[in-house]
Amino acid sequence: MVDSKTVISQVQEFQLILHDIHAEGMVLGESFQVTALIEKLPPTWKDFKNYLKHKRKEMKLEDLIVRLRIEEDNRQSEKKTGNYHQEAKANVVEQGTDGELDDGGDEGQGRRAGIVPQDAMVQEGAQQPATPQCILPSLSSTPP
Repeated sequence: MVDSKTVISQVQEFQLILHDIHAEGMVLGESFQVTALIEKLPPTWKDFKNYLKHKRKEMKLEDLIVRLRIEEDNRQSEKKTGNYHQEAKANVVEQGTDGELDDGGDEGQGRRAGIVPQDAMVQEGAQQPATPQCILPSLSSTPP
């Protein structure tokens, strides 16, 4: 599939091909048809494609087409309104008064997760900040 055409129009072409195959007397299992359609989704549908691949429940071709129609409608409405869902995510790690890391989880969780203590990251002779900092990749790296 390509991004230049709507997914639903390409699905209809796929259904015509399946009909021609069936008219010739060949039989393709429905799970094969669903898997083939999911695999052929365009590159911009990568996240939705992965979502569909990880579904545990077996899906019928009709159900897949309904889901694709809904997803395409949602994408078109987001494009019109400009509501692209992009979120900045960050994990905050604070150093307690006793020098232990506190990531908000269970005791010792920060060290097992591979978090480096703040004093290990500071170069020798440099001052440590008094308050914990959270640095986002998309934001400026200079503190306020």
